[in-house]
Amino acid sequence: MNLTIPRLNLLFLLAWLALLLVTYLNSYDDPSSIFYRESRSYEQRYSRIRAHEADLYLADPPPKQPSPTEEDNKFLCIGIPSINRTTQSFLKHTIGTLVDTLTLEERGGIHLVVLLADRPARKHSAYGEEWLEKVVDEVLVYDDPPAEDEGKVYRKVPFELVEGRERGDGRVENMRLDHSLLVETCMNYGAEYFVLVEDDIVAGRDWFQRLRKGLGYATAMGFGLWLPALIALYFLSGRVSTSRVNPFMWTSHGVREMMNYGCCAQGLLFPKRQLPGVFKLMRYPPYRFPGDMILEGYAGDHGLRKWALDPSVFQHVGFTESSAGPRRAEVWNFSFERMQPKGWLWGS
Repeated sequence: MNLTIPRLNLLFLLAWLALLLVTYLNSYDDPSSIFYRESRSYEQRYSRIRAHEADLYLADPPPKQPSPTEEDNKFLCIGIPSINRTTQSFLKHTIGTLVDTLTLEERGGIHLVVLLADRPARKHSAYGEEWLEKVVDEVLVYDDPPAEDEGKVYRKVPFELVEGRERGDGRVENMRLDHSLLVETCMNYGAEYFVLVEDDIVAGRDWFQRLRKGLGYATAMGFGLWLPALIALYFLSGRVSTSRVNPFMWTSHGVREMMNYGCCAQGLLFPKRQLPGVFKLMRYPPYRFPGDMILEGYAGDHGLRKWALDPSVFQHVGFTESSAGPRRAEVWNFSFERMQPKGWLWGS
């Protein structure tokens, strides 16, 4: 077929316009795209579904599995620090979405610990709640547990954690010390991995399967005049949207290396061998920066690589209110809301 230059240019123009239309439809939740629409980007579509599923699960949860005695069965210890929020609590949906899709075998390999860090602990909306005692393995409090608990789930822990130093009232210091207590608890439990999870997330239905798959990988270890038009399409689409449709960016394991700037993650996983160092980092002064920020420097100093699941398995539903009070927290996983109850939908 003899195609003239004008016809080739026409075909290219039609193809470019088709790609532009796809870009327009697919880039509404990409802040780096010219087609970004903020109002739609922050719609909690999948998050709302997961929250509803958590409510259904927690209304009648199955009996807890006994904690494993063999080290081989201690796969994961999850620590969740929580303080009562000023307007609403997210802890129930955080816990519910972490456990509602697990099989009995998967749940048996997870030790779930929650720290209710309020003083007194009864100020926390989850304190003494029946659903909490039925689902988690340990609830840590800084003062007396509910009388009806009888030592089954609740455990009183010391508030003063650094010998010879009185605990201050600074937010960063208390966050670090709360985190260190969970690191210490899970370190003593002896699980293969520790996960620190914030109390204002919801988890995707397949978070555990994707985590195991990602761990398996992490541990193994145009041209001419058309080029400017394609570059323009890239910038119109935005970096996030382009990576979604770029086959060279796709992976079978769903893991990407984080080179820099790991601040503000809502879930952090550490292998058991790193916990003593992480514990010291969290527990002892100075307390100038939150734990997730100083971990960046810690990883660099020790030559450690950082990996992230992509797309994220957690959504930061508490983005309108941090533990410091109501405000717009700029941590939001846009791709999470594209997920569906039965899997992933590219253009939703």
